Amino acid sequence: MSSDVALLIFDPMKGTMARERWLGGNGTRDWVRILCEKPAHSVRGCETWRTTIAVARTVSEASYADGATPEEIDRLAAKYPEQYYWWIIEHTY
Repeated sequence: MSSDVALLIFDPMKGTMARERWLGGNGTRDWVRILCEKPAHSVRGCETWRTTIAVARTVSEASYADGATPEEIDRLAAKYPEQYYWWIIEHTY
């Protein structure tokens, strides 16, 4: 089954999504499941994990084609620090 994994950066003060970036597909999903504990939220067709910049960067190292690179994650981390933004990994299928 085809799936997509994306990094979502949420601004809780504004109640809006600050950034969304595609990370990869099935192989990336496998890395997320290894690095993260059980999903924080799971419904049919969607799983989400609250994550850290370090985990997002590790996942990006296994990224495919047009997925975010580790350097891109570093730039996002500088712009959207964890203490002010929620970093979330979303898997949709």
